[in-house]
Amino acid sequence: MTRKLFGIILCVFLLICATAGLADQAEDLTGQCTFSASSSKGKYSRMTDSDSATWWATKDGKHNWLQITAPEGKTIGAVSLHFRNRPDSYEVQVQQGKDWETVAVGQDGIYHAFHEIPGGAANIRIYVPSGKKQALGFSEIGIFGEGEVPDHVQRWETAAEGAEVMILAGRWEGETTQQEALKEALGEGKTTVLACLTYIGPEERAEMLNRLWDEGLRIHPLFAGFKDSKKKTLASQYKALGGKDKVKAWLSDLLHQIQPDTVVLPDPEDETAHPITRAAGDAGCEVLNSAAGSAVQHAYILRDGGDKKWVHGETANTQEPDEAPATGEGNGADTAETTESAADEKPAVTGGGDEAWDPQEHLASEVVAVLPELNRRGYLDEGEFIHRDDENGLYIYIDSTLRIVIRRLYDPNPSDKRHPLVWFDAEIWCDVAAGELPVTRMANAEKPNSAKMTVAENALQHKAVFATSTDYYIYRIKQPYPTGIEIRNGEVLFDDRYTDPAKVETRFPNYDTLAFFPDGHVESHPCYEWSAQDYLDHGAYDVFSFGPCLVRDGELTERVKNSNDAYNPRLGFGMVEPGHYVMILCEGRVKRSKGVQWQRFAEMLQERGCRIAVNLDGGQTAVMAFMGEKLNEVDKDVPNGRETNEILTFGLSDQVGSTP
Repeated sequence: MTRKLFGIILCVFLLICATAGLADQAEDLTGQCTFSASSSKGKYSRMTDSDSATWWATKDGKHNWLQITAPEGKTIGAVSLHFRNRPDSYEVQVQQGKDWETVAVGQDGIYHAFHEIPGGAANIRIYVPSGKKQALGFSEIGIFGEGEVPDHVQRWETAAEGAEVMILAGRWEGETTQQEALKEALGEGKTTVLACLTYIGPEERAEMLNRLWDEGLRIHPLFAGFKDSKKKTLASQYKALGGKDKVKAWLSDLLHQIQPDTVVLPDPEDETAHPITRAAGDAGCEVLNSAAGSAVQHAYILRDGGDKKWVHGETANTQEPDEAPATGEGNGADTAETTESAADEKPAVTGGGDEAWDPQEHLASEVVAVLPELNRRGYLDEGEFIHRDDENGLYIYIDSTLRIVIRRLYDPNPSDKRHPLVWFDAEIWCDVAAGELPVTRMANAEKPNSAKMTVAENALQHKAVFATSTDYYIYRIKQPYPTGIEIRNGEVLFDDRYTDPAKVETRFPNYDTLAFFPDGHVESHPCYEWSAQDYLDHGAYDVFSFGPCLVRDGELTERVKNSNDAYNPRLGFGMVEPGHYVMILCEGRVKRSKGVQWQRFAEMLQERGCRIAVNLDGGQTAVMAFMGEKLNEVDKDVPNGRETNEILTFGLSDQVGSTP
């Protein structure tokens, strides 16, 4: 009797548990919801038919939206969005009376997104806040009630710092060796990031994401955004991508962002592979053999058949894997010496990574014509090379860890004849591994916030090879507006900023920062995003505040696109890759040059390959000095430029101030 009673109780308990489990399962409301939109180019059913090859979209327009209404008596608890046309930004909103309240914001680079709706809502909409004309389109949408959604619903995570494995690919389609590497990494349970230069098209991208989710990848793949092309050679492929430097800059940024333990590269020497696949491997090898790749512990090229050719770690030398000395017997002093040498030199395992720095590839012909013989890294083994040609506007400095090329340029056929333009383009390469970095130097270190002098005078006293003005913060001290976040040599001078984004939305300057880090990379954040302590915690040693940020991830920022069209003198700092910088100073308010508009100025830095660029103080403050002498013209009121308390410098030389 007791056993029967126990059995009945057990059955009831299991039934209750099963019922409770079913109650927690979110209902699929996709087929029951109704839709409306700002405009429509097809039937809504084309995004709810479980077919990634069909799609729905709005027409191109500003502030597009798609509204989703739940069936009567039910609420929407989550939405899955598979974008075909993903706008620059979007928001998920819920209706509150007559108003719409934003409950989620789309994350950059996520094409298959998932958003929970806190508390549920009867009406939601996907809204595009940007005033830019663009379409909003989906290959698939999934709408669920409150509760747990099924496992097949994609809920991608974003790539974060510290991944165990990063797999680099060209366009993934047909790259069997990289696909096998992914399966191996996932099978071993490793945190894995997949990075692709491009994808073939939106349909193929959707199918790729669906397949990768089913295979167990949970970090959304990273797409560089390069356009796929049908080039036949590696050289023509690089040209179609905008140049090798542009690909390397993206990879350098990626390595800094992800900081993976291991990197797997496609084979750049595989003649049967698509040229974009080879470009990924070739550029990857060069970056891994530069300062940007120094933190990667293990990296190898994966060849057809599974052979690995090591770049870092394991048998990271010029030997093939089967030629590597075995452990134990025969692994003596000679082997140790070879391994140490390989680690020091970081030799590439393909033609790309070990190529000499070619001046003809990076510099104008008039610059190449006057250069001395350089070593493979593009520097001198010893001594200094100084070239100053005021007549033709060419200034060069090279030593064993620093290379600076400054050109004075002009627009011979400006679109507006009333606004001629003269500018100085300074390109700087620093050997970061040798400790060569940009440094801020004060007019008087004992009185950093008060003592002032011109840029040229300050450069002369410090023997600075190349110097520029900075962010004008000394003139914002004790004013009714903030001074900004100001950090110099790891010391916080000011942490005085706006914390409300609305305060800087239309303000100039908007206090966007320019932060320098010891590994040679720079960052820019809105003033309200990080405190001074946050910058120190992340390792920044110098932080300026001015702005706006002009270029981010190689693209013009929205602030620049919506800027005014005034012509002014301007100064900007940009980074191509860690240790490789571009500074541009546009003269203005003088007879030979009337200044430049915001967007054109940002485009100039973007066209020079900058992945990130920030505006510094212009006007009468903007000055460049080479070997202690001012280069640019400033308006007649302050012909030597406004006095300030500091300069941004590159390199020191006892030759500064000496007669040419």
